[in-house]
Amino acid sequence: MDVPPLSGGGMPSPKSGEPWFCWNFDHKLDNQKRVQFPATWRPENPDTRFMMVLWPHPHMKPVREFGFIMGFTMRQFGEMLEKLEAKGPGNRQAAALKRKIFHNAFELGVDPAGRLCLPPKMATQVGLDKEAHFVGAGGHFEIWDPESFKACSKAEDAIADEGYESLG
Repeated sequence: MDVPPLSGGGMPSPKSGEPWFCWNFDHKLDNQKRVQFPATWRPENPDTRFMMVLWPHPHMKPVREFGFIMGFTMRQFGEMLEKLEAKGPGNRQAAALKRKIFHNAFELGVDPAGRLCLPPKMATQVGLDKEAHFVGAGGHFEIWDPESFKACSKAEDAIADEGYESLG
């Protein structure tokens, strides 16, 4: 997939030339579910688009189906689709996952005021009401309800500690 790399957003990944999404930011949502996109992540190209996908989280399942919104660059989203397509049309798991992802995906850009205009239904499905917590996750970013993020992060502390140990 031939997509021009993003500029802005900090140090580029050596693999793709796209930015790494680092750190975390809290921003208020207005009544129309518009939220400031972190300034350090903003692409220089105003035509840059992101694919926003409702994403499940195991610690949120008792409360709601989706835990957060995953933000992909269009290149990353295309690579994920290619992996699913490579499994073949007869692969039931890949077909079900494609339906689930595309049913819950929305393409967005940053508006001239530096905001993401989240679809209200998408925001509601992850509990976004007055504030959004942006989490950098390397090649993608996540948008959480702040309280849900705290709860899920606390529940994952032991897993993360094991991960640190495995890095040596």
